[in-house]
Amino acid sequence: DGCDRIESAEVFVNPVMLLVMDQPDHSFLVPAEIIFRDAEFSLEKGKFGVILGHSGIGKSTLLKILAGIDVSSYVTHTGSIFCDEKTAYLPQKIENEWMDETVFGYMVRENHYDEIDYEHYSHYAELYDALKAVNLDASILDDERQLRTYSGGEKVRIAMAKLLYGNPDILLLDEPTNDLDLETLIWLESFIRSSSLPMI
Repeated sequence: DGCDRIESAEVFVNPVMLLVMDQPDHSFLVPAEIIFRDAEFSLEKGKFGVILGHSGIGKSTLLKILAGIDVSSYVTHTGSIFCDEKTAYLPQKIENEWMDETVFGYMVRENHYDEIDYEHYSHYAELYDALKAVNLDASILDDERQLRTYSGGEKVRIAMAKLLYGNPDILLLDEPTNDLDLETLIWLESFIRSSSLPMI
């Protein structure tokens, strides 16, 4: 009922809760340095996990690998990831390429250069529900404001709403508390505690 992910954490990353390392099967390398090696963990349904490590040690890269994001331009990794579930990755911040977009334009496209599929207009109810789930006024969906005009906390919630609109089975949150105001920090803690989705 979950995903077995043969990934790694040996030296600097100290997983807690649901990261159970068993069988050596994985290496994760950057030029001249091995960051992770010989470990395995699985994420079960309804469970949560945390990856801890020093800044710049590879935590974000590990999450991207788990999410299926291509990192081959700066890291080499071997081993296997087994998952039949849909993962969703929340980056540390919304990329600058999106800053001139509206909330609607951001939420319904995977890449900023994609054309808007107008079929999404028939899914307004789901878009509204996703925004309400993160305690945002759903009317911002019709607002022409650019993303750059929203606060840091609002951007995190909008990014989370985009993930929820995609109906993920697993959430991979990359340092989601970075630069959050107190209100959003309290909301995020409540969201994580109340969510049934497995998360790292």
